[in-house]
Amino acid sequence: MSHGQKLNRKLNDAHRLFLRYAQSHPATLTAAILGGSIVSGVVAFKILDDGDDYKRDPKQKMSMEEARLIAMLEDAKQSSWQENLENAVDAQEQFMLPGRQRDVPDFMSRIDERSQEILKNQHAVIDKEKKRKETSTKFWNN
Repeated sequence: MSHGQKLNRKLNDAHRLFLRYAQSHPATLTAAILGGSIVSGVVAFKILDDGDDYKRDPKQKMSMEEARLIAMLEDAKQSSWQENLENAVDAQEQFMLPGRQRDVPDFMSRIDERSQEILKNQHAVIDKEKKRKETSTKFWNN
């Protein structure tokens, strides 16, 4: 028997043992798979995340996407877990089945309104600061 055949036989034996265990202990196997998935996800995240948080220049105007992300996070934090699950289902239907005509879900309207408000406020602060600097510069140049 060649080395490849021995390896193939061991893999087949391990597969049969795994299937037998899965049939006799489904809850334990489910918990082990779920735990293993979580651990591997955390490890992958730690490997990929270099620790540098994304920092935007505070003097630069934020984009609509940034404002929308902030609004989404605020909405998720203010909602219960049941509402968040419902929102996830609505979002899935909205974006995975785009051809259907349906009303825009309430949470999307809230997020859109809040993101517009965030964007408007942040741009106003930047414009005000810019105007203040221009005024003080004109004073010193005269």
